[in-house]
Amino acid sequence: MLIACCCFPCVLAMLRFVKIYKAIELLKNLKQVNEQINFILSGSAPDAVVLFRALCDRNVFPAFCLRVSENLLSGATFSESWINGLEVAGIDLLSATEKEEFLSFADSFGLGSIEEQIRLCNRFAQFSEKAISERKMNLAKNGKLYLSGSLLFGAFIFVLLY
Repeated sequence: MLIACCCFPCVLAMLRFVKIYKAIELLKNLKQVNEQINFILSGSAPDAVVLFRALCDRNVFPAFCLRVSENLLSGATFSESWINGLEVAGIDLLSATEKEEFLSFADSFGLGSIEEQIRLCNRFAQFSEKAISERKMNLAKNGKLYLSGSLLFGAFIFVLLY
């Protein structure tokens, strides 16, 4: 019984770890998308569909980029396409601040000159890097707390039951 009482909270803590690692992976992929957009824009100025098809061809976060390009081809705006791509990628993994930043990027991308779009992509990549490092720091700081707290909670439940 003690094992069952301790394992369940530990499983919940592990699920939390998995969610954090998935969010980190999503942020890394979105950072890579922006870096590649920046790279492509520095050489030429394609329209959004061609841009995201090129990202798919480069195998840069293909599920996201393919969804964005398909939505653009169906007549959706860039902002709608970006949001739809994020929904496929797992927008629920992001914090409220991160969601707000990603949505503001979608609303402002493509409205200015090429240089402004490159600056926007750079800023977004820096934001992604900062969010990744914050999550990693938080995981390193609180990781042991999650596990030990889960074990103590399970032991507490065991003591209460017996």
